[in-house]
Amino acid sequence: MSAGLDEALRILREGCGDRVRTRVPLAPLTTFRVGGPAAVYLEAEDEDDLSTVSRAIGETTIPGGRYLRLRLIGDAPGVYGQIAAAFDELFKHANHDPTRPLIEFYRREGEVDCLVPVNAAATV
Repeated sequence: MSAGLDEALRILREGCGDRVRTRVPLAPLTTFRVGGPAAVYLEAEDEDDLSTVSRAIGETTIPGGRYLRLRLIGDAPGVYGQIAAAFDELFKHANHDPTRPLIEFYRREGEVDCLVPVNAAATV
């Protein structure tokens, strides 16, 4: 975890205890059973939990933020053949944030979203 995530985790555990978990698989919680692990996971139960989350967000720098995105429309498997070219095009314009994943992509019926995390100060 990054220093920001470690500090956010400390704040969350201080306020919410053992209900705060790490590396929780998200796939079982989604309709299509897809999704990787959440770095930090909490099911908020009351206003106090939400205040703790707000404090963790306000007092730390948590990775995440802006993306440069390109959406491909088409049927599988043909649309998958366009993914490499889509990322090549995105990287021509992206100011990639090296503290975040190199690429991300999400697929659903007839669409693939290709995302490159960019620096918060980047303008496109």
